[in-house]
Amino acid sequence: MLFWVSILVGAVFAWFAVQRKFYETWAMLFNLVISIYLAIFLKPVIVDIVPGAGEPPYGNTLSISVTAAAIFLVMQGLCYILFTSQFTIPLPKILDIIGSGFLGLFAGLLVWSFVALLISIAPVSQNTIVKKIGLPAHFEQTALPYLSWWCNMIDTFVSDRAGEHATEYMVNEMLKSAAPKKPAKAAAQPAPPKPVEPNLPKPAAPEVDQSPESPELNQT
Repeated sequence: MLFWVSILVGAVFAWFAVQRKFYETWAMLFNLVISIYLAIFLKPVIVDIVPGAGEPPYGNTLSISVTAAAIFLVMQGLCYILFTSQFTIPLPKILDIIGSGFLGLFAGLLVWSFVALLISIAPVSQNTIVKKIGLPAHFEQTALPYLSWWCNMIDTFVSDRAGEHATEYMVNEMLKSAAPKKPAKAAAQPAPPKPVEPNLPKPAAPEVDQSPESPELNQT
């Protein structure tokens, strides 16, 4: 079900992108990629600056979502003021329709993958409805590869020590910290020690009187 939800979100973004045309849709996709990349990779820095930002249960979700939203709004505002509202690039109609539709689809899939990440690292991921959608069980198979592809592509340009699985490592660390911890098994109680019987001397057998007046001898 997670796959079909992502397709639905992508289709909505594609329809929206066709209305905005190719130039503005490309700028929006670029701003989305940069804001999501920075939100994921700046999370340890934010936690060091604001220790409470990473505290459970919703610390990671709030810090990442607020960072991504703030960066996207700033970049989108600057892009509108400096570029999209100032310049108009005439493009072929087929590119404005089909090209912007594909860019909108890519943007929708990216947004949904990021939202799936936020849900997967939050306690709400243990909700029954969320589990029916496929989160967080199928997140690593469906949403994570697409999200990682975009972030790793940016990482190859901005990081000196970029690795193929840099995004996967960051996301997996967040998923591990958000996973419900299993209660520790109680240690087996040792069996109570058996009471030690006192080592008392055995009572001696009664001695038989050997004298002639002894009644025992007289009976024989």
